[in-house]
Amino acid sequence: MQFTFRTLEALKPDPADVAAKRYREHFADGTGETAPGLAIRVAPTGRRTFTFHYTFDGKRARMDLGQFPAFSLADARNAVTAARQALAAKPPRDPRNIRDDEQAAAAAGLTVAQVIERYLADPDVAKLRTVDQIRRILRNEFGKFIGDKSVADLTRRDLAECLDRVRQRGAQTYAGHCHTHMRLCFDWAVRVAAILESNPMESIAKPAGPEQHGEKVRAMDDDELAAFWNGVRDALPPLGRDVYARVLKLALLTGCRISEVAEIQPGEIRDGVLTIPGARTKNKKPHPIPLNSTMLELLGNDLDNPWGLVNDTPVTGPRLTVLFSGRDISKRLGSAKGYTIHGLRRTCATYLDEMGFPESTISLCLNHSPKREKRPDAGAAVTRRYIKAKQSTMQRRAAALMELKRQAFDEWTRCVLGTAQG
Repeated sequence: MQFTFRTLEALKPDPADVAAKRYREHFADGTGETAPGLAIRVAPTGRRTFTFHYTFDGKRARMDLGQFPAFSLADARNAVTAARQALAAKPPRDPRNIRDDEQAAAAAGLTVAQVIERYLADPDVAKLRTVDQIRRILRNEFGKFIGDKSVADLTRRDLAECLDRVRQRGAQTYAGHCHTHMRLCFDWAVRVAAILESNPMESIAKPAGPEQHGEKVRAMDDDELAAFWNGVRDALPPLGRDVYARVLKLALLTGCRISEVAEIQPGEIRDGVLTIPGARTKNKKPHPIPLNSTMLELLGNDLDNPWGLVNDTPVTGPRLTVLFSGRDISKRLGSAKGYTIHGLRRTCATYLDEMGFPESTISLCLNHSPKREKRPDAGAAVTRRYIKAKQSTMQRRAAALMELKRQAFDEWTRCVLGTAQG
């Protein structure tokens, strides 16, 4: 196979290999190939890793070089050239031992903060929708405490203490996210950048989630709903309680995820509709929400910046999540079983269901993506693709869907206010 950037970029796993979970090796054997023994290994997941095959001490061996495309074809050829020089030396040396020594030397000069920044600068990481959250977790929960520490001197205790700090704030789920992203960062350093020999996070257990700690993601009952609406402001800490209470109440009424309402941007509220762009939703689809008078009252007068700053800091979803869990707000409000901040969204969905709204309407209100299923009318669906709907028809459909949302949110708001008043 002729190795060029185009041929490697187009290289995909064979369907049979995917089904059998089998890896396949492709060797560079084109005319003029300057790196004999160079190959690329394609995993069933699509991951492509350069490898070098050689004979040392009478035995065949394989050495992983780096993951394409972060590790380029030129890098791979240079690595093979260096490995062949080691094999031709007197006496011959195993290239794997040299590579391990080089990695140890490179790691000795790297700090945790430098590894984090290199990881965040990787194009595949930088394009992720959640890159801001990843950056915040790695820098604030790890870089702030162990960023200056050499990777070579890093211990399990150092990493475990970072996770313990998060757990002690009562953020069990967030601690799990921290573990995941730090593990992925070090995994990148091993598999892609080839600057570490092993992942120090592999031997650290992931913190248990809310279910294991009895922190149920459940809907509120009538008593809890009334207590929340009437008392959440007083249950919050004095600094920022007015703003935080309004955000939490709006999250309850709209059924939105907390970050979606806490991080409203200028221009997202127009003509009585809050439109959360796809860049801020989980399914990457815009979510228009018709706002009733109660919702608009919670938002206040400045619709471009409804929450302002709390202690010179913008309001964010993660900040509110940690506050809600760390201060044990549900228990302060008298809930015996407790509920999480995501329970506000579940409460909205549960009550809409109890009020008789169909699942399709609830799905619209929560901006859930419909499950992809094979329908009996699949052929008709193909035909419909060829039928171009008029613009006016599409507008009528959108208006009808918005009216369904409006009716559901209005009924739910009346239910909340009625329950709160007893």
